[in-house]
Amino acid sequence: MEITTYIEGRQRPVYSCAGIFCVHCASPRSTVKNNMLDAMDQLLNLRQTYYPYDVVNSDCAKLTNISRHQLQHCHYPICYSIYADVSGLPLVIRGCAESFLPPQPLKNYSREYCRSLQQSLNIVECVCPGKSYCGRSSPIVAMIVLSYIVLFSAAHSPCIIAKIRLHIACIQF
Repeated sequence: MEITTYIEGRQRPVYSCAGIFCVHCASPRSTVKNNMLDAMDQLLNLRQTYYPYDVVNSDCAKLTNISRHQLQHCHYPICYSIYADVSGLPLVIRGCAESFLPPQPLKNYSREYCRSLQQSLNIVECVCPGKSYCGRSSPIVAMIVLSYIVLFSAAHSPCIIAKIRLHIACIQF
């Protein structure tokens, strides 16, 4: 059983008992400064992953219109974001943690954290168990996600209700 919502005119799941769905997007590379792109490419190469060109969205940094974003089904119930912690550098990548981090340590993550990866460029990564997005985001998006959860929670199984409670407990305004 899963919670569903309508995104881009189609019904899409938000949660299921077999994982979590994370907002999956990336800032357009054309809007990111070259030194930031070089640092990101090096980091992604070290982690044996790639820039997610297939989900580029100019709204990824602010999440002002959540219906414009794709959702990625995750094996581990942990979402990830990496962003430049400086205004004017619109770099954000969001998705499932296993797309960016080795899967073995993900079994042990139980709480949200953010850490600086690159001091001079202020690149920060966040790992967020039980949330559909993490890191810097608009408070209005948290309200939209919370509204979806409340609207669809009553009719679903205890497994779903438990995940919803975890999700609600982790939303930060």
